[in-house]
Amino acid sequence: MTPVLTSCVTMTPSSDSTATDGGHSPEQSSGWPGFWNVSKTVAQSFHPDFDPGQRPVQPDSPWIQLKIQPKELALRLVQKAIPANSYLNTINQVAMACLALASLPGCWGQTPQDRNPQTSKEPPGTAASTVPPGCRGEQIPVQSEADLAKIGREDHPCYPSNGQYVQTADIDAGNHSPILNFTGEYNGNGKSISNLNSCLFLQVDYGGIVRDLVVQKAHITINDGRFAGNKGVVACEASGHALLKNNTVEYSDVKLQQARGPVNLGMLAGEIRDNAKLEGNLVRYSNMNADIDGYRHAVLGILTGYALGAVSMDNNEIDNCRLTTGNTDSNSRFLTAGLMAGEMYSKVTVRNSSLTNNQLVANTRVVVAGGVAGHARETTIEGTRAINNTLQVQRNDISHPKIAVIVAGALGCSIRDTTAINNHLKSEGYQGRTMDPPRTGIVTATCESSTIKNTLAEHSELSSKGIVAVASAHADGCTIRNTVANNITITARQHSRNSRNITAAAIATAECYYWGDTTISQTTAIDCRISADESGGYAAVGVGLKNRGCSVINDTTACNSDIRGFRAGIAAGNTTDEFPRTFACNTNLTSSADGITRLENSGCAETNCLNDSPSAKTSLPTNLSSSPASSSVNATDNSNTGFPLNTDEVDAGIPLPALAGGVTAGILAGGILLYASYQWYQGYQQGLKGAALVLRPITRIKDAIGCHAPANTRDSLELLSV
Repeated sequence: MTPVLTSCVTMTPSSDSTATDGGHSPEQSSGWPGFWNVSKTVAQSFHPDFDPGQRPVQPDSPWIQLKIQPKELALRLVQKAIPANSYLNTINQVAMACLALASLPGCWGQTPQDRNPQTSKEPPGTAASTVPPGCRGEQIPVQSEADLAKIGREDHPCYPSNGQYVQTADIDAGNHSPILNFTGEYNGNGKSISNLNSCLFLQVDYGGIVRDLVVQKAHITINDGRFAGNKGVVACEASGHALLKNNTVEYSDVKLQQARGPVNLGMLAGEIRDNAKLEGNLVRYSNMNADIDGYRHAVLGILTGYALGAVSMDNNEIDNCRLTTGNTDSNSRFLTAGLMAGEMYSKVTVRNSSLTNNQLVANTRVVVAGGVAGHARETTIEGTRAINNTLQVQRNDISHPKIAVIVAGALGCSIRDTTAINNHLKSEGYQGRTMDPPRTGIVTATCESSTIKNTLAEHSELSSKGIVAVASAHADGCTIRNTVANNITITARQHSRNSRNITAAAIATAECYYWGDTTISQTTAIDCRISADESGGYAAVGVGLKNRGCSVINDTTACNSDIRGFRAGIAAGNTTDEFPRTFACNTNLTSSADGITRLENSGCAETNCLNDSPSAKTSLPTNLSSSPASSSVNATDNSNTGFPLNTDEVDAGIPLPALAGGVTAGILAGGILLYASYQWYQGYQQGLKGAALVLRPITRIKDAIGCHAPANTRDSLELLSV
C-alpha cells in the first residue's frame, strides 16, 4: 500500500494557529505567503495540476495529501548507476514534495483563514471580501481622490503610510491635500493624476517609492508672503533612500509670486537629499515661473529645486519645458535656476541626463542659470545630452550673470562625456564691475577646482558681453581635456564703452584665472568662428586670455576655422609663446593689435582636417561620437575631429551582465565536461572501444539535455496527487 504523508500534523487543526503547530510565531511566518505564491507559480509552470492550496472536499480530511513512495524514491537517489534524465526527474519530484509540504499547516505554510482565524487580520466571523486589502497585508488599489485622501490617515488604518499601493484608474485630484510622510510603495501603473494644486506627497522618506505615475495638468501657485520651504508636483521632499522612478509630469505649471523664503521649487520634487534617487523620470511640456520682489532666495529646477548629500539622479529627461525667472522691469533680485536642478551640493551624482527643446530665460538682477544645474559643488555629472536648448538673459541692468548648458557655477566637480548640439546662449545685458564680466559657456560658465573631460559641442551659438567658451568661460585650478567643437559660433562683445573691460572667446576656456593651476589639453576646433571685440578682446582655440594660472596648454588644433580679436592665436590669444603640439590647417587668423591677417596652415599634415581620423571616435565615449542626434544635424561627419588618442581614458572594464554570462557559461561548460568524462570512463569500464566509446559521452549528454521520459512510464513515480 502506498504510504501517505499528510501534514506536519495528522489532521488540519481546527482551532490552534500555525504558530502552535510548528513552533513559529506569526511574525516569523508572515513573510512566507509572498514567497510561497512565487514558488507555487514556478512549480505550476512544470506541473499544471500542482495546487497544494486547494480546499479539501471533506471538512475533516487533511488539507493536502501527498501520495509518494518514500522508500523507492530514496533508493533511486542512492543508485550507483542512474540515467541522467531519471536522476533529474527524481530531483524535480523531491522539489515538488518540499514545496507541497512547506505549504501545509504547521510547516510554515499558509493556513485557510476559516480554519485558523488567529492568523488573519480580520475579526472572527468576518468574510475576507469585506476587509480592505490593506488590513489583509495585500496590495491596496487606488481608484479615486477619496482613496488618495485615506493614505497615511490615522482614521483609516487599512491605508497605512507604509503600504503597497497600485493605482487602477485615472484620477482627477483637484481638491487633494498632500499625503504625509509616505514610506511605502506607490505604483502609478501608468495611470494619470490630474489637476493637482499642491504636492501629491508632502514627503517620501525612509525607502519610500513612487513609480510609474503620470501627473497631468498640475497647477501650483505660491502667493503667500509667509511661505518658506519646499514645493513640488509629485513630492515636496524626498529623502532617506526614497526612490522616484519612471514618473512623468506633463502639461503642468508652477508659479512663485510671493514668499518669505528661502524656497525650493521642482516639478518632480522641491528638494531631494540623504541618498534619495531620481531614476528614469520625464518632465515635458511644462512651465515654471518665479518673479518675487526684493531679495528672496529661491532655487528653481524643472526636475528638482535643491539636491543635497549622496543623491543619485540617473536617466532623467526634460523636454519642451520653459523656466523663467523675473522679467525685464521687476525687482527680482536673486534666483538660482536649472533645468535638472537649481542647486546641487555635496556628493550628488547625475548621469545620462537628457535636455531637449527647452528654454531658460533669466531676468533677475543676479543671474545663475544652467541646464543641469545653476550651482554645483562636489558633484559628478556624466553622460549629459543637451540638444536644441535656448538659454538667455534679456535685462540690461544685471550683475555678473552666469549661464551655461550644463552648470553655471562648478566648484570641486567632475563633468565628463557631454554632448551638446544645436544650443543657443545669449547674454547681452550687464551693469557691474570691470573685473567681473558676464560669463557664458556650454559646459560651465565658471570652473573652480573641477575636471571637465570629453566634451563634444556641435552646431551651436554663444553670444555675450563678456567672456565666452565651450568648456568653461572662466577656469581657476581646473583640468580641461578632450574638448571638440564642430561648427560653433562664439562672439564676445564689449559690455561698456570702456575698452579696458575684458572680453575673451575660446573653445577650452576664455580666461584662466591668476591663482589656480589650470591644465588645458586636447582641444580641437572644426569649422568654428571664434571672435572677441577687436578693440580689446582675446580669441583662441585653447585659451583666450592666458594668465599665470594656466600651467599647461598642449595638443591644440584648428581646422577650417576663423579666429579674430584684438589679439588672437591658436593655443592662446594674448601671447606668442610656443606651446607643445599646436596645429592649424586652413584657418584664418586676425589679430588687430599686431596687424596680422593670415591663413594658418602650420600643421595640415598633423591635423588630418580633411581626412577621416579615428582618434576622436576612440577617445570619446561611444554615446558621443556615434549618437543619432549628432549625426543627424546638418549631416555632419563627426570623424573629422582629429585630436590625439587619449589612452588613459579608455575603459577596459567588462560590463556586469557580460561578466555574469561568462561565469554562468563557464560553470555549465565545466559541468558538461565532467559529465562527459564520467560517461567515457563508464563506457571504458564496460569494455566499449573505438567509435562506440567516443560517441557514448555525446549520446549521454544529448539524452540528458533532451530530458526524455522513461520508456516505461509505469516506472515514473507520480509524486503529487492533490
